[in-house]
Amino acid sequence: MDNKLLINELEAIINKSFEDFPFPYVKGNSIRIGKMVIRKSKHGYLVYNTELNKQAGHTFSKASAIALAKNVVDNKQDASDAILKIDKVIEKNYMDSVYFKNSYEKSNDDFRKDVLSIRLDVALSRTEQACSLLDNYIYC
Repeated sequence: MDNKLLINELEAIINKSFEDFPFPYVKGNSIRIGKMVIRKSKHGYLVYNTELNKQAGHTFSKASAIALAKNVVDNKQDASDAILKIDKVIEKNYMDSVYFKNSYEKSNDDFRKDVLSIRLDVALSRTEQACSLLDNYIYC
């Protein structure tokens, strides 16, 4: 019985320290950064502020959700719009790449395959560029 009490107290101390510092950690089916909670939904990721009990945003990618939550915790509200714009770029180019890849695999025309291959490369490179922009918001 004493061991369970000690374990619970230790867990409470660790959880308290995670809430005080904006360090991402997984708890259950969510990612927590300070007072922010990120949960996966059918259409992307939902970012909630537990302190205000309010949704802070909805993103397509997990990296965007983490960047948004970190910047809200760091009181950089002006960066939220930029992060959501980058997330839209990621979403658009991801969907384009899925379409181009599927069309490439089903096509029999060599010219069409060449065009689809180039478009797929462009969509993938734009997605990578947008993800590297998000890294600046996450790690800075």
